[in-house]
Amino acid sequence: KGKVSLIPPPPNMRICKGDVESCGRQRAKFGLDPEDFVFAFLGYIYPSKSVETLLRAFQIVMSQKTQVKLLFVGGKFDLNYNGEDIYVEQMYALSKELRVDSNIVWTGSFNADSEEGSLSLQAADVGVFTFNNGVQLNNSSFSSMASHGLPMIATRGPYLDEPFVHRENVMLCEPNDPNVLAQSMLLMMDQPELRERLRKGALKLASEWFSWERATERTIELLQGHALSRESRKIA
Repeated sequence: KGKVSLIPPPPNMRICKGDVESCGRQRAKFGLDPEDFVFAFLGYIYPSKSVETLLRAFQIVMSQKTQVKLLFVGGKFDLNYNGEDIYVEQMYALSKELRVDSNIVWTGSFNADSEEGSLSLQAADVGVFTFNNGVQLNNSSFSSMASHGLPMIATRGPYLDEPFVHRENVMLCEPNDPNVLAQSMLLMMDQPELRERLRKGALKLASEWFSWERATERTIELLQGHALSRESRKIA
């Protein structure tokens, strides 16, 4: 039997070191007030990411909090693929139907080589990850958010990779449940000490699993292991 080795992807965007001033400029660019609490979603928008759950959860949060915004960093595919374009349009329509569209910013797609995506994430307070199948180490959008030190809420799938620790480096909740997600979002808003613990945990997770250095080391170790295995078979 062959073995599978997982090498989690490093961030798929250029990461820039922002400061309070650049963060303020980016928030102003999006029309965000200094007092706004900002949740961010990163990546392409397609059905398995359960954006409708996030929108319905956000409606619940908006009913209890006034200064809250939702930032979608990314956009749709350039070409229509498996109905993704239709899904995106449905999400635009749903945001209006739920009457949350006035508190949502859709940035559209960005060039991974530019600083735009990184600056956008730095304008946020908390990241939200809502895949139907739950968070996994091979999710590049999660690695990008973790590398920015964003406290994160993520869905728990049927299989959870060991490095993810609830309330230490991620706030986990069940998928496809707007009420549960909304409660997690409200908890993050109300508990700055929890956000700080998750921020530190995310950076530690990113350093141990998502850095280019660790990806290179794991790749070299894997190749060396295959080479030794071939030599052993030759000797045998």
